[in-house]
Amino acid sequence: MNNKLKRLLLFSLIILFFLPNYSDAIKIATWNILNFPGTTGVNRIDDFQKVLDELDLDILVVQEMLSQQGVDQFLSDVLNYKAPKLFKKAPFFDGPDTDNAAFYNKKTIALISYQQIATALRDISEYYFKIKKGPGKGTRFRLYSVHLKAGTSSSDEKKRKDEAKILRDYLNTLPPDSLFIVSGDFNIYTNTEEAFNVLTGNQNDNDGRVKDPVNKLGKWHDAKEYAEIHSQSTRKTQFGGGASHHHVTLYLKNSNFV
Repeated sequence: MNNKLKRLLLFSLIILFFLPNYSDAIKIATWNILNFPGTTGVNRIDDFQKVLDELDLDILVVQEMLSQQGVDQFLSDVLNYKAPKLFKKAPFFDGPDTDNAAFYNKKTIALISYQQIATALRDISEYYFKIKKGPGKGTRFRLYSVHLKAGTSSSDEKKRKDEAKILRDYLNTLPPDSLFIVSGDFNIYTNTEEAFNVLTGNQNDNDGRVKDPVNKLGKWHDAKEYAEIHSQSTRKTQFGGGASHHHVTLYLKNSNFV
């Protein structure tokens, strides 16, 4: 693998999780694809192809998708450019600000339902999937794509907390023992942030409690001691409105996943 591709892989966060009592794994990635397609989308398609060829995914959820046209282009030119019709797209909802999108391998995954959870800034997307083949056949789980408020001010942190509370309150309403993963661009800079604690902390109702399986607590933002888990803006040059600093793109899962 060349150095360019190694660097590109750092832009995505790969989630490999094992279903209870099964040895096979479903591979999921979450990726903030930076205002796609926008003015730079066409120029980045070959880079997306190289990364996703390496990952061999079952499901990809993305943030900062700008339009239905972008969803269609990403599906045809990135995910299905070698094998047409291998991946399918979840229905796209054009909400406030930038949006989420989801793609799944139709051989292994079926989409049961989807819905949007509104916040003050951007919607959180819920995708309800079922495994179609393999030892986990028939297993159902929910996958959430979030893009919380960016910024380091106290106001930004409060907005992230409010968004996290909306999600946690929703997750607490799920049936006990539900399987779910929360993924995306959390813009959380340290585990002491209230948003992180809202999602992972103990409450009277813990049906919606999630945990960070990486479990490297600390101040992640621009800290070289956390370089091995930096998964967002691992570049030094800013372009297209994206950040040039380093922090961790989280994924969280509930305790029913092992």
